[in-house]
Amino acid sequence: MFRTQTRSLIALAALLLAIGARAASAQPNVTATSAAGVLFACPGSDGDLLSSNGLSITATVLDNNLPVPGLPASDFWLVGCGTGLAICSSGTLWINPGATNGSGIIVLDGRLRASGCDNTGLRLVFQGSPLPTCLPIQTRSADLNSDGVVNLSDFAEWATHYPTSMNPTAPYMACGDFAAPNAAPLRLADFAKFAVHLVASHSCQ
Repeated sequence: MFRTQTRSLIALAALLLAIGARAASAQPNVTATSAAGVLFACPGSDGDLLSSNGLSITATVLDNNLPVPGLPASDFWLVGCGTGLAICSSGTLWINPGATNGSGIIVLDGRLRASGCDNTGLRLVFQGSPLPTCLPIQTRSADLNSDGVVNLSDFAEWATHYPTSMNPTAPYMACGDFAAPNAAPLRLADFAKFAVHLVASHSCQ
């Protein structure tokens, strides 16, 4: 009798542990969508807002197909889909510190503090877990060489791709194409946007 009860208790404990492990490992289902476009970033936190280019991100969080309300915007952040972006320590600056609504939806808008360039897209991260699908947002920082500061070395790189009478066939560099309509060749509008951050030596610090 005692052995039977002991075996039953052990079996029950194992079942409870298995259920608990499954519950602990379960992750909400998170999806995100955005329009396609180009985002200008700066390590100095004053790049373009996502919304300024119609690129606000809509994220939906479901758990067992039920919406999860009340999740703050701080549970989400952005990284590059490739290896071209160097994200500053406080990389994603949301301007709408809201939370998921009753349908588990939140619309995210803000700026990205980053160096470098990634034309493969941005990836939304939820509570440390990157979403599998990339958002079609190309990101180009004024800090072209990813050293953490916008300075003359970035200008020197940019200038070799700007067509002039001395260099009329300068090769187009998408990573230096900062201003709409974001098409070859590089133009004065791209330089004007870049120059604001260059003169101020914006950095991650």
